[in-house]
Amino acid sequence: MFDSLDKKIYLINIVALLILSLIITGLLCVNLVNQKEYLEKEAKNKTEATAKFILSDLERFIFGAEELMEGINAVEQHILEDENHDEEIDKVLFQSMRDHILNILVINKEAKIIHWTLKNVPYPDISDREYVNYHLNQIKSTKTFIGDPNLSKVRDKRWFLPISKAYYENGELKNIIVIILDLDYFNKRYKKHSDNENSSIFQASNNGEIYMRYPYKYEYIGKKIKEIESFGKERVDKKHFDIPSPLDNKKRIATLVKSDIYPIITGASLLTSDVLEPWETQKRNTITIAVLLAIGFILLIVYYTRLQKKLITLSQRDSLTKLLNRGYFTKLAQNEFKRAKRVKGDFCIVMLDIDNFKQINDTFGHHKGDKVIKKLACEIKTNIRDIDLSARYGGEEFIILLGNANIDTAFKVATRIKDSFAKEQDEKTPSTTVSIGISQFRNDDKSLENVIKRADKLMYTSKNSGKNTISI
Repeated sequence: MFDSLDKKIYLINIVALLILSLIITGLLCVNLVNQKEYLEKEAKNKTEATAKFILSDLERFIFGAEELMEGINAVEQHILEDENHDEEIDKVLFQSMRDHILNILVINKEAKIIHWTLKNVPYPDISDREYVNYHLNQIKSTKTFIGDPNLSKVRDKRWFLPISKAYYENGELKNIIVIILDLDYFNKRYKKHSDNENSSIFQASNNGEIYMRYPYKYEYIGKKIKEIESFGKERVDKKHFDIPSPLDNKKRIATLVKSDIYPIITGASLLTSDVLEPWETQKRNTITIAVLLAIGFILLIVYYTRLQKKLITLSQRDSLTKLLNRGYFTKLAQNEFKRAKRVKGDFCIVMLDIDNFKQINDTFGHHKGDKVIKKLACEIKTNIRDIDLSARYGGEEFIILLGNANIDTAFKVATRIKDSFAKEQDEKTPSTTVSIGISQFRNDDKSLENVIKRADKLMYTSKNSGKNTISI
């Protein structure tokens, strides 16, 4: 039974434990959120750095193509009057070939190929090519044109990126020079910059058509991606995404960057699940810790509750008999006294003392004396009600408060205890008796102590009257 102070202390301790558990769990959750943000930020930084590298590399190749076209045009102008003009131009074109160049074309104003680097291959009709029509329709434009990816008409399943420029003479279109960049080359070139199959890099036009994407799939080339197309129209030079990829439908953290020189976009992405794998592991660990904390908290509450009850019992009960101790009995009895004074009720105090107890201890030892004490305590608990109070008042002295009881009722209870205590003896327990004094509460009693003193005095009357008797 808790008093108000016990309850307050108990609740304070439980709340303190709960707050501590919540703080630990909260810190774990905050750490989890911070780690996720850190991993996502690192992934964005990594993909941005990769995308910028790919962009810079592609810009270098395009710039090289521009320089090459200018060089070819300069040579063509220089040998214009040479009788071996065609052979010399072909020679220059072949000498200009590099690993990343699939073909070099010189096209006349009728949109026909007049020179290229493929030997013994008939010229195809290219009048439908975007780069041809661009220069034919852009009057006197000397701007470099970078087209969308094209599928070769003479090489099976070979995609290329056309870089072209028109050259004029006396205001008339003289020719169009086209550098055909091999997109397969770029797939192979950037393979080393991809950690695994789950990370990707790509190049695209401003209108969203894929030039190159690693891991390579043939069907990716030339495919238009609306997210890239939309980014191409925005006035920003980079953008981060964390969405399912339109190409493989896997959720990725991606970064797109845009060239401020050419109409090209490059990007890099990492599989979100790969990026967040350490976080997922920590999340599982955090959940496990939180569950263990909850279980531990529950077990701690159970343990603490039992410990609290045990401590309260130790503070309220006599360790030998398990009856109330004198202090706690007095506290509860005071409440009963006040109640009786208020409502003019009845209660009786019964004082009991084991006869010849010192002789038992001296003759049989204290362990036998303890058995006698425990036996009387058992008889008291057996013969009183739950609403009654009983306590070990001294060494071999006991006290009972019988609530709502008059002197006759108290006498009957005392008689049962006295008789059963004297009767229930065995050879292992020394025979003895008990002397009892009973007093009844009176309205003129000023304190509980008055009632107890009368009962105590009557108990000694029983002692002096031959013991094993009851005085009322």
